[in-house]
Amino acid sequence: MARAQAPHRGDSAALAHWVKGLALEEGATLAGIADPRCPVEHAPQLLSWTAEGLHGPMAWWPRGDAQRLDPTSLLVGSRSLLMVALAYDGHQPQLPDWTPRISRYAMGRDYHRVIKSLLRRVVQGMERELGLVGWRACVDTAPLAERYWAWQAGLGWIGKNCLLIHPRHGSWLMLGGLLLDVELEPDTPHPARCGRCVACLEACPTQAFRGPGRLDSARCISAHTIENREDLLPPDFDPMPGKWLFGCDDCQSCCPWNRKALGASPLLAADPLLDARQLHGQWPRDDASWDELTRGKALRRMTPAMYRRNLAACGGGTGSLPSTP
Repeated sequence: MARAQAPHRGDSAALAHWVKGLALEEGATLAGIADPRCPVEHAPQLLSWTAEGLHGPMAWWPRGDAQRLDPTSLLVGSRSLLMVALAYDGHQPQLPDWTPRISRYAMGRDYHRVIKSLLRRVVQGMERELGLVGWRACVDTAPLAERYWAWQAGLGWIGKNCLLIHPRHGSWLMLGGLLLDVELEPDTPHPARCGRCVACLEACPTQAFRGPGRLDSARCISAHTIENREDLLPPDFDPMPGKWLFGCDDCQSCCPWNRKALGASPLLAADPLLDARQLHGQWPRDDASWDELTRGKALRRMTPAMYRRNLAACGGGTGSLPSTP
């Protein structure tokens, strides 16, 4: 089926609809538009979160605060921000109690590469019809507050666990943003629908939430297993609560919205080899094997030294699968 012809640049509403259609055609689960020139409503919360040191082991975080409050600083002349979400399968298979676990988003291809590639294809589609456009793709590698802007773009609301939640896809979503110098009509922010539910706050095994939307990363399993570069973990994380080798899904798996989540994008399908490794608790014992297993995956964010540290905190994970690279 031939793609619809691009509307005139001056028709921001029709052009926004067309650009979102391009993103969906390229594989996005959700797509919406925000205006990066608008003041960030959550600025006081973001700044106080950093000032209180709640970024924990993410020492790099404070350096990006100014840019998080002004996305136009990431692309001079930007007028619009296309936000996309890709759904992944967050349902953890039944695992033995002794098996180290990996957050489900990391079981497949590296979402940074997948989403950036998708956004580049959107730009290519735009430029075929509109000529050259100014753009910058952001997928965790730039200080863009993705969840905030995804909320502004109508892709969901920010839940009490600080994650974006969509009524049909839950929080099993990976996000990316595309700053553009093209005027696109923004969407309406999604209303919050958590109600009185506090299941996510109560499910955290380390009580990392100081309240709704207030995460203390110094107590967060994900922050320490993924971002902590120290040789040793803090005492509270050794042994590792829940045997989380990489990340933690406990504040998501309990969410009522995730029980009814729709299917995942094939672009972020889990790797059967990693699923087998996790199921049997058989993990690589040398750096070369770890390098091969994690190539092209988000799991590679964990260095071999961090992997050995985390694995030791999980009890070693020795299982029955024959040792292979």
